[in-house]
Parts: sequence; structure tokens; C-alpha cells
Amino acid sequence: MSESARISVTEPLDVTRGGLTYQLGVDRAGIKSYYSQRSVDEVMGVDARFDERAQEIYKGLDPKTVFFPPKNYEHYPEAPEEELHSITDSLNAYGEISWRAFSVRHVGGTAIWLSLVGGDDYVIINNGKAANKELQSDDNMYVPLRRSPKTDIAVVGPPTESESSLVIAMGVADCLAVSVIDERTRAFGFAHAGRTGTALRTSEKAAVLLKGEFASRRSDLVAYLGEGVCTACYPLDEKAIDSFIADFGGKTEVSKVLAQYPQAIQMFEFDGKKSYTLDHYAFNRYVLAQQVHEIVEAPNCTARSNEHCGSLPDGHVPAEKQQPFFSHRRVNGKTVGWRMEDGTMLELNTSHLTMPRNLAAMVRK
Repeated sequence: MSESARISVTEPLDVTRGGLTYQLGVDRAGIKSYYSQRSVDEVMGVDARFDERAQEIYKGLDPKTVFFPPKNYEHYPEAPEEELHSITDSLNAYGEISWRAFSVRHVGGTAIWLSLVGGDDYVIINNGKAANKELQSDDNMYVPLRRSPKTDIAVVGPPTESESSLVIAMGVADCLAVSVIDERTRAFGFAHAGRTGTALRTSEKAAVLLKGEFASRRSDLVAYLGEGVCTACYPLDEKAIDSFIADFGGKTEVSKVLAQYPQAIQMFEFDGKKSYTLDHYAFNRYVLAQQVHEIVEAPNCTARSNEHCGSLPDGHVPAEKQQPFFSHRRVNGKTVGWRMEDGTMLELNTSHLTMPRNLAAMVRK
């Protein structure tokens, strides 16, 4: 067996700009990995972006995501359509605040947003251009932004003399945003690794693509596993764990991970039913170990939803408004604002906004 990667845990540095707090995870070769937005209550003009009618429809809730799509208008037959359009604009502007605050500080050139699909589709970007798919321009944003639709992996070639700066960003909740940085060439990869992405080995594929497309070497690659849900806050039913095992390659493949990390999957009984825990970090650590020479991990759990969470040393679960991250797990997997299935409202109260969820970004100046 070849030499495995060195593994360490870092304490991210908080960087506050414009009322938002970013966590700087790693800074290697001038490539920075940022994560998380906290409360934007201090950002100027926030209240003005969420009008009274939207507050009424949302029953006093603070919106978390940018979405109030026209297809949901039918759930409000008593409201004039032009008024719903106005509310849509208001909600979208309110949710874009976090991206705007980030981009004003960090975007000086090209910004590309990965529109996640929960798979392993990828985009190859060289000299600021996508080589294998079309990027969609978003002219409504405060700064120039292009979107890469249905993309969970991005690999970016070495910088050129004409490149002023480059930002790759995605919205995440409990899933890991995995950065892979080539310290020699300054090429990098970015992967969305939730339960499905981890099973499909998106982080490993990012490293493999860097080697194949841009001649990166294992000895130069560093991976950063960003904030995500911990095992204590992530119970799964048998169907979900069976699906994960199948996607990862079956029981034989999973047994190799368990031989190295015995607690990567654990079973426990709750109310007479079998439940399981899944350690995203262990599985990503395993698939990256032979691809990179160093793995750095964030120490924070995004959910912080029960007394056994390692991010809560005193066992006290904060109220939602005091939570530093948005978490699907903490709100029982529901999309804040409405149910994706039927458009009905949810009774949630949260004060920190993102576009959407938590913002994860890689910045190369």
C-alpha cells in the first residue's frame, strides 16, 4: 500500500466584512477557501429588501433562501400576480445580500456559481472559460456572475497573465465543500460532497481531473474538507444507508473504508427501529488518501442539533437565531420558506440569510 496522506484539523480564521462573517479555512499558494455566512442583521438596507406584504405571506419569518418561484404563485390565489412578482423580487434581492457582500470584497474578475444537482457532473475551466459545457450569464447580479448548471465538481487550470481574479462558489448546507489545491501550478478543484456526492466520490474525481487535465502531481495536492454535518447529528434510515453503500460500490468497497475507519458507518436502535450514522469526513478522507499528499479538515458541525455534537462541548444546543450555519438536518430536511413538494409554508424562524444556504467559495487572486 502506498503512502497515505497526512491529515490535520484546522481552526478557521473569522474574517468579518460588511456585517458578514466568513470562515477562512485554508490559504495555500494564494488560493483561499472560504465558508459560511453568519447573521446579516448588520448589513445596511436588509430590512428594506423584504417588504411588508412578503412578511405577511411569510407570517413574520426571516427568509433563508432566494427562491419564491412563479410556480408557487398558485398557492396564493388571493394575492394579485403583480404583487407576487414584487414579493419575488424582494425575496430574491434579500437573499442576494450575502453574495453581494462577499463579491464586493473578493471578486475582481470572473465569478462562477456551481448550480448543484447532487451528482458527479463536472465543469473544466481553463483561462476563465468552460471547456466542456456552456456557462449561463446572470445579468441581475450586483457583480458579473456566470452559472454552471447541474455541476457538482469544478476543476480550474493554472492562472494566466490576463486573469485578474477568479471565484468559484456554491451553496451548501450540511454537505462538505471540498477544495483541492495544486500548490505548484495553482490549479484547483472544488467538489460538492453530500451523501450522494460522497458515495459518487466527487472529491476524488476532482483530484483525478486535476491530474488528467492539468498535469497536477499527488505530491503537490492539498485537500480541504470544509464544514459539514457530524455523525452525531446525522441519523439515517436503512433505505438511505443501503442507497449510499450501493452508490459507493457495494459492501465490499465500503468494508475497505470500515477496515480503516470502523466508525464510518454505525448502527443503533431508536424506538425499536434501526438507524445509522454516516461519517462524510471518513469516506472523503479514504478516497482522497491516495490522490493528495495532505488533507486538512474543518472542526465545525453545521447542524449542532443535539447534545452529543462535538461542536457543542457543553452539550447545549443554541436557539436557531444563534446557530452559525444553516442546516437541513436541524430543520428536519425542510426547505426554509416553503415545502418543495407542495409549496406550503413552514413555521421556521431564522435570522441568518444566505444565497442559498451557506456560501462556500474558492478565491484565487
